[in-house]
Amino acid sequence: MSAAPDRPRRRARPVLGHPGRMERGAVEFASIFVAYFAIMLGLLFQDELAVELAEAGLIRENTRESAELAIGLVLILCWSALTVILIRLINAIKASAHSTRKGDDG
Repeated sequence: MSAAPDRPRRRARPVLGHPGRMERGAVEFASIFVAYFAIMLGLLFQDELAVELAEAGLIRENTRESAELAIGLVLILCWSALTVILIRLINAIKASAHSTRKGDDG
């Protein structure tokens, strides 16, 4: 037989999500990879984008090839900036992990 508790039981709260997703940098890391995917798609379809811009009248037909090169250049610069951001994020995660380990050891 179990004894009745002195105070009423609190309702258990459901835990939403996976705890690993809450770790430092996890959301930023996933966002960076989504951005990489978007830039890659942009690089794959930059020629079609330039054709659509020319057909819509947003650029002249004779500047379509230059616009395609400019779009590619901008996307490659975005890719490079994203790589720098990713490296900084990984270094920050490593530094916080090392400082946490040193705090546990000492």
